[in-house]
Amino acid sequence: MPRGKIRTVFDTSILVSALKSRSPSRSPAWFCLTCLKEKFLENYVSSEIIEEMKFTLAVIAVEVASKNNRKGVLALADELIRVIHLNSTKIKPKVDFSKDSSVIRIIKDESDVKFLNVLYSAKAKFLLTQNTSHFGNFVISEGKTGKAKIRQHYFNIMTAREFQSYLSLAHPKIAEKCKKKRKKA
Repeated sequence: MPRGKIRTVFDTSILVSALKSRSPSRSPAWFCLTCLKEKFLENYVSSEIIEEMKFTLAVIAVEVASKNNRKGVLALADELIRVIHLNSTKIKPKVDFSKDSSVIRIIKDESDVKFLNVLYSAKAKFLLTQNTSHFGNFVISEGKTGKAKIRQHYFNIMTAREFQSYLSLAHPKIAEKCKKKRKKA
């Protein structure tokens, strides 16, 4: 068991993956959200991140919903936002990397700077994203995931599946509790 909660920042793509998942009981994104709901993770957000999540999930929900399940998909999108909102610490970032030319030069999508601002300000250890190419240039080793660095802050960029594997190895009791809770949900 870790001494404190595992500090994370969820990228919007994790919620999109959960929304599109056909099998929540097997979805790594849902696994991460279950760990968050069960208070094993300490997730950080900003007002900007919440707004992006709301907008993106609303658009994706409309795109993926059929006439038969539109209300259900929209309700699920609202539930995902609610999970993030109720189980995350909202902060006002102390830094603004949008003014840092060295960061802007290497980030793939400038609109993702908000996640780095929160990650750095909260000293989070994990950035969970399905869009690894957006953040992969911060990774120190080969590849688009793994140990990363921004200024003097080291963190890990992982997909939901990689984070699930990490928890299973590093914190097996937490991973097992999250798996059990996810299956009951």
